[in-house]
Amino acid sequence: MRVHCNSTISEPLLVRVSRDGKELGTYPAEEVVRLRIDGTLKETDFYWHEGMTEWAPLTQFLAAEARRQAAEKALKEKQEETERAERLAAEKAKAKEQDDRAVAEAVRVRMGKEKEKHFRCNCCWFSFKEPKDPAKDFSSGIWGLIASALLML
Repeated sequence: MRVHCNSTISEPLLVRVSRDGKELGTYPAEEVVRLRIDGTLKETDFYWHEGMTEWAPLTQFLAAEARRQAAEKALKEKQEETERAERLAAEKAKAKEQDDRAVAEAVRVRMGKEKEKHFRCNCCWFSFKEPKDPAKDFSSGIWGLIASALLML
């Protein structure tokens, strides 16, 4: 499909083809290419379409059409690559979000377990991992004093 310079809707480009001064017919651009490939049209034929001032060799049209098709193909490939990149970015973002949720849940569970092991003093609100056993502290304190005294002697 081509858009004519003075047209706002998309219409196929109609190409008139002539050979030896006689017009062979008017064809859509894609059909002209197909007819040249299958041998119906020759390199020595001429073409004209709306907007041209004079007839030109068909080889010029075919070269321009090949460039246009290559540009369309490149544009389509670029658009597909952009779409693939966007899909990949969305998939990565979704995977990261899932990973972040899993990490947050693991931290929440770990913090919950850590809280179970923590105690808080009722008078000073000091937090500690496990309460001290006064009997154990007393006996280790006595043994520490005895050891210190022996070392001094």
